[in-house]
Amino acid sequence: MEREILRLGAPRSGPLLLVSPGHVLGYDPLLKVARWVCERLVQDGSGSARAHGRRPGFRADPRLSPQAAARPFDLRGSGLNRGHLAAAANATCRRSLQFSFLMSNVVAQPAAVNGGVWRRLEGRARALAASGPIRHCTSGPLFVPRVEADGSVALHVPLVGASRLPVPTHLFKLLVYPGKGGRLTSEAFVVRNGPENGAEALRECAVTVEELERLSGLRLLPRVRRRKLHQLTAADL
Repeated sequence: MEREILRLGAPRSGPLLLVSPGHVLGYDPLLKVARWVCERLVQDGSGSARAHGRRPGFRADPRLSPQAAARPFDLRGSGLNRGHLAAAANATCRRSLQFSFLMSNVVAQPAAVNGGVWRRLEGRARALAASGPIRHCTSGPLFVPRVEADGSVALHVPLVGASRLPVPTHLFKLLVYPGKGGRLTSEAFVVRNGPENGAEALRECAVTVEELERLSGLRLLPRVRRRKLHQLTAADL
């Protein structure tokens, strides 16, 4: 029965997997934004995009169809920054730097967030990588409903530019690295993505992996047994 029903193929759904030098991402062609971007930060990371030559310009990802791809000019005049998910400063070679400037690796961010708490999170990741490899760094956008004054729940997502790119309500970053006693240590953060945000301390943004999964709808670290994962809390930061 199933074979007959689907003999012309099932509709494809879920994110498109795009593999790049330095990062892998799951891209949502409807929203025109990555749902998640994974990296592995190592000790020999440059810490500066300038180490790999002239800064590239942003460009549409040529692996995506014109209908699915975000374009560099989509955020022009919006007052929003083109924020990296896999940071350009994490690039270990010229090619990985170039791929970090594809729009598939970009989300709309207010300047205060991009240059504030998000930059500090990127710096923390590189500081941890300087003393040992970060085995898993995942970043992405969140679209979180809010409770209105009348008690109803609504999701407000502005759409900007000709491609109608969504502006996430929040952003997340998950870091996993070797800890003591053979266990892995994790740090999970959720950042508000509003123009009034950006000055928060990292400890104010700390959450559990379980809370991050609830907000994102993603199953994170599926190959890691939670009892072998030491989760840092706000008190540890």
